[in-house]
Amino acid sequence: MGFGSRTLLRAAAWVFGSIALAGDCIAATPGDQVPLAAMLGDKRQFETWSAQFRNKLVALVNATPNLGPVGDSEVNQRVVDGVRITTLKFEYPAHSILYGRPGGGVLAVPPVIDPEKPLVVAIHGHEHSPWGDYPTGLFTDGHWPYTVVKRGYIVWAPVSMYHEEILNAARGIGYIPVWTQIISEGLDYAAPRQFAGLPHSGYAVLGLSSGGHIAFTLMAVRPDIGAGVFAGADQELQFLRDTYRVKNHPDCWDIPAIASYTAIQALIAPRPIQFQIGQRDPFFADGKPLPPRGASFSGTTRGVLSDESAGHILILRSIWHLMGGPEVAYDIHTGGHELDSRAALEFLARTIGSGMNSPRRSGLPTSAR
Repeated sequence: MGFGSRTLLRAAAWVFGSIALAGDCIAATPGDQVPLAAMLGDKRQFETWSAQFRNKLVALVNATPNLGPVGDSEVNQRVVDGVRITTLKFEYPAHSILYGRPGGGVLAVPPVIDPEKPLVVAIHGHEHSPWGDYPTGLFTDGHWPYTVVKRGYIVWAPVSMYHEEILNAARGIGYIPVWTQIISEGLDYAAPRQFAGLPHSGYAVLGLSSGGHIAFTLMAVRPDIGAGVFAGADQELQFLRDTYRVKNHPDCWDIPAIASYTAIQALIAPRPIQFQIGQRDPFFADGKPLPPRGASFSGTTRGVLSDESAGHILILRSIWHLMGGPEVAYDIHTGGHELDSRAALEFLARTIGSGMNSPRRSGLPTSAR
């Protein structure tokens, strides 16, 4: 548990009010959901709620000590089709849960840098392995981060999907806040070092599957991320809680202190975001239960409802309209549980071209702290 102390969690509950303890977990409360009046157009209600809820989410994302890197080194570098791909190792303090583990990520730089484009943070989920290791395999033909860098974007793919290493830290607050904190503190470390000599217009974040959950959480707590694409990550949290279990694997999609993913996503308003879902994705709202997969997954008792998929998008669109932002984009593609790089790149190009809520200039990243 963050800081290893229920005393500190109780202190956090007192400070932020909306946090309540239940056993070893921080429990969700009614105040965690977007207020009905805010969904229906009451801007003052939304602003009051979001200020309080953002404090709670930031506290969760900062709950684990010693996740800030204290050193770095280059593991290797290669050039493929003019793209410079560097694997960077971050060092952590001796008392960190990541001490001695792979940390950092892969930085891919195109042959020609366009300073008007954001630096893209590319976050994978369970679909890419090995977990908790350098995602070098993402920078080969057929993988979306490589497609993005070949279109002229600088791409940072952090080490993601730690499991055993963060088991104790995630107990009570969930894996997503810890994963998000690791990536956020890595960004703060890399900004004045690895990113300093690479001109860019700020940050955008793209994430797939659990990487999409991390991506929208990261964007919710970091105002310096100007645009986001979340693929295969629009499931309703209650659907997962009710039906989705993998044998001998933690419920790492859960955040016990959160009532709904929609509340996290609402904090991003009014910055431009796109959700994506494939028609062959098991989570596509076609009414069919998710089928069994080997001995580890017995399937679900029901499918995702279109009410669930469309419902949270309509709520978000209402909030974005309320806050003067562009319409929340929703891309339905013909693929499976994957990120549609074509749609993501078109979305980023529109975002850059509009100049609306564009990412801040590089050099002054704002962390969640």
